[in-house]
Amino acid sequence: MSFYVGSFRFLNSAYPVTFRFGHNAAMTAIVSTYHSNVFCIGADGLRMDPSGSVADEHAQKIFYHEGGDLRLAFALAGCTTIFSGDKSFDFIAATRSIVELVAPSVDSFPNFMQVFNITLYEILRATFGTTLRGLPPDLIVRILFVGYFNNQPCRAEIEICHQNLEIQRPTINEIQVPAEVKFGVFSGSQEMYKLFAPNLIEPRTQSAAVTLVRDYIQLCINHRGKEPDCANIDGHIHIAAITPQGFVWVIPPIS
Repeated sequence: MSFYVGSFRFLNSAYPVTFRFGHNAAMTAIVSTYHSNVFCIGADGLRMDPSGSVADEHAQKIFYHEGGDLRLAFALAGCTTIFSGDKSFDFIAATRSIVELVAPSVDSFPNFMQVFNITLYEILRATFGTTLRGLPPDLIVRILFVGYFNNQPCRAEIEICHQNLEIQRPTINEIQVPAEVKFGVFSGSQEMYKLFAPNLIEPRTQSAAVTLVRDYIQLCINHRGKEPDCANIDGHIHIAAITPQGFVWVIPPIS
């Protein structure tokens, strides 16, 4: 698989930090932290069109679900809409719908992820059959989930790939129950991560966690014209906090 490479962390950092990367990982900046029973998640607002032109500087990339045992935020990196012939598929809309459909019927977060993956795969196959055209190499899209199931902190990452233009079953790259206390770059600039991560300390307040998330994304934006892997990171930064009580915008998206 040419797109996905792996992840690395600074083990000697005062606060655990990780970076997930691949050949096209800097299509957007999506960052999360977890500490003291609070998740913070943020993203930039730039969306490019297939020609490489700016389509939107206020794109919303973080979404949420609240209901029953689940308080969840999720974000997507990669091709969030794919086309094959006269058919299209919107992964953002599909993720929102599947979460709402699946959440009431599961009894654990791992079970939620398994049922979500099965449902997404079946809908993709029902939409496209077995033949696809015009897809990016190998990896199509990745989805990050952070939040709480039955008041327990949870985190998961999945990826949707194709092989020889045939969609593969979504793969769970990471699932944590309970979630690890850490700062994680789900998508962003590797060079900015190397500058930013080594001296991080664990935030002790929600405000400090929000600052960490915002500062990394802003660092990427500030280097947009200087570092190639910051080229597609810009626009309005939006950040949310998720606790067992629910989801709240700290810096809301502009829509």
